[in-house]
Amino acid sequence: MALSRYLIATEKVEIPGNEDLVVRGLAVPEAVFLARSFFAEMQSLLEQAIAGKLDGSSAESVIASLGENAPRLIGAIIACAADEPDQVGTAMRLPLSVQIDALEKIGRLTFVGEGGAEKFMGTVVRMLSGAADLQAKMVA
Repeated sequence: MALSRYLIATEKVEIPGNEDLVVRGLAVPEAVFLARSFFAEMQSLLEQAIAGKLDGSSAESVIASLGENAPRLIGAIIACAADEPDQVGTAMRLPLSVQIDALEKIGRLTFVGEGGAEKFMGTVVRMLSGAADLQAKMVA
């Protein structure tokens, strides 16, 4: 298949009393933007996940942790996935059930393929661990 024929997968998120919100999976540009904009929050969440303190048993528990530790990050993820990164404030004010639905769909579209988010997080943890080991050797 030619890249020019690639169709970006999207899903609709129903917002009662409004038009549906269309979201897609996040790609490298959004991941970089989110990492730069929310570094401290993402670092804290990643540390919690590595330490086993972040309950990833359900999308709702992950979203609850995000809401508690990084509420603006939720809005930024939804706004970026809707291709409206300037609408973080609006995304933050969506009803909770709509935010949960949107984040579940964004996650599914972002982490396609075998292993999904679990495989991705495993790779990130291995990369960060390797980088930390290298940094420790360089300092010693």
